[in-house]
Amino acid sequence: MVSTTKAAALFGSLFITTAVAADTTSDTMGAGAFVWPPDRAWIDGHDEIAPCGSTDGVGERTPFPLTNGKLALVAQDATRAVHISVSYKDDPKTMDDFETFYGPNEVGSLDLGHTCINAPDAPSNIRPGMNATFGLLYVANFEENPAYRTIHYACADVTFVEFSAFDEAIPCFNATTANPEISIDEDVEVTTTDRHGNVPHTVSDLTSKSSSVGLSTATIAGAVVGSVAGLSVIAAVAFWLFRRNKKRSQLNEPMRQVDAEKANNDTLSTRS
Repeated sequence: MVSTTKAAALFGSLFITTAVAADTTSDTMGAGAFVWPPDRAWIDGHDEIAPCGSTDGVGERTPFPLTNGKLALVAQDATRAVHISVSYKDDPKTMDDFETFYGPNEVGSLDLGHTCINAPDAPSNIRPGMNATFGLLYVANFEENPAYRTIHYACADVTFVEFSAFDEAIPCFNATTANPEISIDEDVEVTTTDRHGNVPHTVSDLTSKSSSVGLSTATIAGAVVGSVAGLSVIAAVAFWLFRRNKKRSQLNEPMRQVDAEKANNDTLSTRS
């Protein structure tokens, strides 16, 4: 179940522009996070610890459909070099335990607000009752100087259920500030790897200057990025209430989007 705090953020940010105008952010999450399924508790500074941004183990698991699942993401500050991955291990410990299925070639950065994407169907050997963990990796653009940018992580733990037995309404929608138009393509399928066939789900892959960063081979159908216009004022009020007492630093202007490969090589190499 979505936590009260994140639920408020979720429905409130249907009018995300109100939050930007109010110049408020949440101090209970990093620049980016999972809204649904809920991610592990966020602690400032710990979110730089791979692979899940936490020193704690697996968190509370959310029932998640084997097929037709969706992931709700939120960004309150500029991000880039975004990777979204999944591990089918009960307690993933390293980046090698994760497989990237959505990465810089598709999204590059998350716009401020909420983004909804389709999760890949679980493999045929995964059955109801088995566990998985979704992972989010990104670079936070808090600083103009690339030397001060850092890699951040978040994880959301789930237990699979049959789609027919899943009766929860997934709180997933698109509401961002970068584009006032709705952009949806239900039929897009993207299969990508880098030119060497590498899978960029290890720290060495991401920080290597000599190799291009690509994605594991996967099919991503209907990834949608955009914003929802003309939404209720009630949603704006809810978002303002959520943000009111959670001020942090002011929102930085998102940096100009750069090529995904350059974002990884130039930015992540600072940690090598």
